[in-house]
Amino acid sequence: MKLLHPGAGAVLVASLAFGAAQPAFAETSYPHVTGEVTVEVESDVVYKSDAAGGEVSDTYLIIDAYFQTYFTESWSLVTYFYLEPTTGLNAGEDRFFTDEGGYVEELYISYEDDWGRAWAGKFDVNFGSAHTNAPGIYGTNFAEDYQILEQLGGGVQFSLSPQPSIMGEVSLSVAAFFADRTILSESWPENRGRLRKSAGGAGNTSGPQSFAIALDGAELPTVPGFTYHLGMMYRAGGQGDPKDEMSLVLGGSQEYTLGESTSLYVIGELARVANQFGTDDDASYATLGAQLDFLDGFNVNATGAYRHVKFGGGGDTDDLLFTAGAGYTMPVGPGDLSFDLGWRYGDEFGVQTETVGALLSYTIAFGD
Repeated sequence: MKLLHPGAGAVLVASLAFGAAQPAFAETSYPHVTGEVTVEVESDVVYKSDAAGGEVSDTYLIIDAYFQTYFTESWSLVTYFYLEPTTGLNAGEDRFFTDEGGYVEELYISYEDDWGRAWAGKFDVNFGSAHTNAPGIYGTNFAEDYQILEQLGGGVQFSLSPQPSIMGEVSLSVAAFFADRTILSESWPENRGRLRKSAGGAGNTSGPQSFAIALDGAELPTVPGFTYHLGMMYRAGGQGDPKDEMSLVLGGSQEYTLGESTSLYVIGELARVANQFGTDDDASYATLGAQLDFLDGFNVNATGAYRHVKFGGGGDTDDLLFTAGAGYTMPVGPGDLSFDLGWRYGDEFGVQTETVGALLSYTIAFGD
C-alpha cells in the first residue's frame, strides 16, 4: 500500500547499480548510520460489498523504520522494523487502532565494493516491483501476492556496468533463502505467532532450498527515465505441499518530465506463478498504473490490475482491481508530510467490493 518500500526497495530493487548509490565515504566517520522512518495513519472504509458483513472500517497505524549502519566503507548492518495490524478483520467488525504488532522484517550483514554487494541474514527477496511501486493507496494489492518477505539466507548483486555506458545501470542479483521460523517471525505487542515447519508452504524448508534471480536496469542514455526488472524465482515446497512453486516476472517503468514541476510516472508488470504457495493452483498477474505529479507536491493516480487463478481442483477465477487517488506532499520540519485519498473497486473470487480510504504519513530521511 506504499509507493516505496524503504527496506527492500532501497537495498535490493532501487539500488540498481552500487556505484551510483554509494555514500560519500571520503568525508564520513564510522560507525555511520543512514536511514528513513515513516509514520502512517490510514483509514479504510468498505462501503459496498457483496459479502455478508463485508462493509467494515479499519483505522490503523503503520510505522516502518529502515536503518543501515556502516562500520567501514564496505561493511554494514541493515535493519528494517515494521509495525502494522497483524490480523485480518472479522466479518461485520470495525477496527480502530487495535491488533498492532511490530516485527523485524529485515536484519542482515552487507558487504559493498566496486563490483556490487553481498548480504546474509533475514531479507526481502528481489522479485517484482509493482508490489511496492504501483501508484496509489491500493494499487499494489494484487502484486503483493508474489511479494516474498522475511526470508533467511544470503545473496549477491553484481553491477554489470559500473561506469556510464550505453547499457545504463544494470545489476544482476542472485539469492538463496528459506522462510524465517526464528523468534524474529513473531511480533509485539500483538503476537502474530511464530511460523512452524509443520505449517508447510512454499519456501518453508529446513534450509535455503529456494532461489531468486533478477536483472534490474535503469538510466539508459537512449531512454531517459526508463527502468526494467526481470526475475525468476523457485520456492521448494514445504511439509505436506504437493508441488514446488516457480515464478516469472517482467516489468518496467517510465518517468516523463512534462514541465518544471510536472512529471508522469507509468509502471507495468506481468507475473506468472505456477503451483502458487506450493499448491496445485496456477496464477497470472498484470498491473498497469500511472501517477501525474504537478504544482510542487500534488498528484493524481490510477492503477488497474488483473489476476487469473486456475485451481488445481478444478475451476478458475478472473479478478479485477481498479484504483484512483490524489494526494499532496509538502516539507514540514526535517521531513515530508503527505496526505492521500484513494478509491478501490475489487472483484475478487466472485465478491465485489468498493472502498474509500485516507492516508496521512510523515517521512524523515537522515545520514546521507
